Amino acid sequence: MPILENVKISRVIFNELGFSSEKIKEIINEVNNAVIQVEHEAAIKATLTQGIDQVLEFAKKKRLKQAVFTYNTHNNARISLETAGIFHYFEVIVGRDNTKNLKPHPDHLKHICEKIDVKSDQIVVIGDTGRDIEATINIGSRSIALNTKIPNY
Repeated sequence: MPILENVKISRVIFNELGFSSEKIKEIINEVNNAVIQVEHEAAIKATLTQGIDQVLEFAKKKRLKQAVFTYNTHNNARISLETAGIFHYFEVIVGRDNTKNLKPHPDHLKHICEKIDVKSDQIVVIGDTGRDIEATINIGSRSIALNTKIPNY
């Protein structure tokens, strides 16, 4: 479970324990800032999944619109894409700070569909988490599951 989902749960617990709404907000902001810092450290070290550049180039040649939806902040996602040398392929990045409801909620992908002016049944999502695939099911689109967790031996 991503740390930010745990933060949502902790909000309820903190409230039940009698923490003031100001204190809860302070704690959540502190956690969020720590997460942003960890994301940033990963972003400046981003590397490509083998072969993904060829997929992106193929899609570009076919004039397919390309976008990113991520749990990372928009800025950290941009830094990751720039570090990996693939930022230029994407028309839109929708980070967690760009939408209220994150994947797998349909709003995260709907936001992209609106930005690039396509219908949800016209998109194909390449995802490497269960939430990515679940989001495509929730919006009625297609998906390709990419297993990036298998170690290279």
